Amino acid sequence: MRGHSVAVKRRFVAIEGLRGLAAISVIGVHAATLFGPLLPAHGYLAVDFFFILSGIVMAASYDARFADGTLDLRRFTAMRLIRLMPTIAAATLIAALLSVAILATGRGGGVIPFESVGAIAVSAGLTLFLVPQPWVDGRSYYPLNGPFWSLAFELLVNIAFAAFWRWLHGLRLLAVLLALAAGVVLLIPVEGSFDQGFAIEHAALAACRAGFGFFAGVALARLESRLPIRSTAAVWVAAGALVVVFWAPVGQFGFDAAVVLLLFPALAWAAMRFEPGPRTGMVALFLGKASYPVYALHMPLLLVTLAGLQLIGARDLAPSAGVALAFVIGVTVLGYAFDRLFDTPVRQWLTARWLRPASAREAAPVPHFSGDIGASSL
Repeated sequence: MRGHSVAVKRRFVAIEGLRGLAAISVIGVHAATLFGPLLPAHGYLAVDFFFILSGIVMAASYDARFADGTLDLRRFTAMRLIRLMPTIAAATLIAALLSVAILATGRGGGVIPFESVGAIAVSAGLTLFLVPQPWVDGRSYYPLNGPFWSLAFELLVNIAFAAFWRWLHGLRLLAVLLALAAGVVLLIPVEGSFDQGFAIEHAALAACRAGFGFFAGVALARLESRLPIRSTAAVWVAAGALVVVFWAPVGQFGFDAAVVLLLFPALAWAAMRFEPGPRTGMVALFLGKASYPVYALHMPLLLVTLAGLQLIGARDLAPSAGVALAFVIGVTVLGYAFDRLFDTPVRQWLTARWLRPASAREAAPVPHFSGDIGASSL
């Protein structure tokens, strides 16, 4: 694990596609009203998969730069904030405006946890700085947009990765992974489900989930340095396995633990080792570009959808495959458009404005990945 990843001009195409599929499962977890029996029973495990993918890309993109001294903690943190914050800010603003509009209709009860515009404004301001607000509903980190809990933990793990980069190699990295894996298993509540971490009482568990997934990804990236093999079939098999996991109608703890600790790292390795052909690759890249906005925006979009159904008296609309598919397609297309028209241009402007290249290596392209975990409020 000591070897440093080489920064190459590579796009993690298979990883993009799998991350997009995982983001769709997150939509299903939260849109139970629309999905009904089609609800992905284990969609909450997408969080753990996202953490692993993030670790792979961080190590592949930045190990060489930390090794040669062209990247330090301050600059890395600035880069991560530029990557995360434009979408967080936009999603927070959209959620706040929608909450105000819903409150104005007098039908906010059961839809939003706020009773005044002032409370919404305070929550929005705190959310922009990722300050947890468990007092609003008694347990959530971010009541305006629950999925942000995992972004906050990923950012903390990212900073730990940069701060302790020179130490986190070889046997020490392995020891950290084993300790975090033990923490994940031991901290699961008595009900035995990995569907935890979104509530502030499970903060230690959330930290262990984020840490194990991320550093497992780091280890995988350092172990697998070979060029990928072209195999569309292998990528489809990995995608099929992911879908089976999320929609599997099986038990909780034993299944969840095996998936998170064993299967997900294997699928992530396959996503590094194999690349799809051009047509499948185009679909994968589309899903990858959309996945971060989908993750950040699907809750506000679900909020306005449910509020609209309530306004027209159709809140109890029978869930169906057609309704669920329409919502997924709509959110995914909007997510892709959001990335192309807002997130990417804003990040490019911020990078040009605040992050001048520290060297020729810093200015060079790095392994491409759309961004970050598409986590949920799980």
